Amino acid sequence: MNFLDQIRDRRAVLKKPVPVIAQEIAMQLPNLYRLLTGRHDTKASTLEALAATLNAEWVLVPKHLAPEVARLLSGKTLAPDAIPSAIERMLDANK
Repeated sequence: MNFLDQIRDRRAVLKKPVPVIAQEIAMQLPNLYRLLTGRHDTKASTLEALAATLNAEWVLVPKHLAPEVARLLSGKTLAPDAIPSAIERMLDANK
């Protein structure tokens, strides 16, 4: 799931209208719509403000940990033996 998908999902969970977000981050509404549809590049500070107004954090996740993070964000649980831990994956990647 890419960053814009995460923003859209988070906005939907919070039921926060785009015009309210635009006002909270001091961004013109057309620019925010373009950003949310992937047709507008923006500064990192804008993305940080957008995440903050959605009560979230903007972070980078190493690719090898992305599946585990996605699983945690989805709320799905797996038995501990079903997937290797982050430490096990990191050790495997360093071999």
